Amino acid sequence: SVGNVGGKYSQGGYLIFFVEDNPNQLAGHMLLLSFRSAKSKRVANSSMAAETLACAAGIEEATFLQTWLYELQHPSSTARELLAVTPAELIPVESVTDCNDLYAVLTKPGAPNISNRSLILHVAMLRHERESGRVRAWCWCDTKEMLANALTKCACYGTLPLEDLHRVLVEGYWEPKLTYFYEGQE
Repeated sequence: SVGNVGGKYSQGGYLIFFVEDNPNQLAGHMLLLSFRSAKSKRVANSSMAAETLACAAGIEEATFLQTWLYELQHPSSTARELLAVTPAELIPVESVTDCNDLYAVLTKPGAPNISNRSLILHVAMLRHERESGRVRAWCWCDTKEMLANALTKCACYGTLPLEDLHRVLVEGYWEPKLTYFYEGQE
């Protein structure tokens, strides 16, 4: 959430879920593994910049969890062996955003045309994670269904819109009801 007017700051947040691997749906049964909501350490001068910073932070955490979960399954692995693990051996990561601009930059085959140098580095890192296989897919969902918004966007009277997130955490299930895109496919 960008907030660079009147002394406000950008708030970044992400949720990382352990989800059943079902090729016919975006999510399904799920368990919250990690989350973060915090004041951004970097200046975001646009919504896309704020979303990119939050996505980069989420992907960093997700790739750490990928390796950690692999290590739990292979406790006798040495540090050198863990560094040599191929992405195909790791639990796949799929990243969901509600930012049209970020989704377009990540899924287009050509190099993105971005004027902000800092943003170029973060987008390059995200695209590299996809090209290396650490991220399996980029997904887009409607803002009305973006669960991470509960961590960054205030509703009326300064409260956070926690109803949907609370329901997902209690039921352990989420599936978007509105149209979503999975690597460019509706």
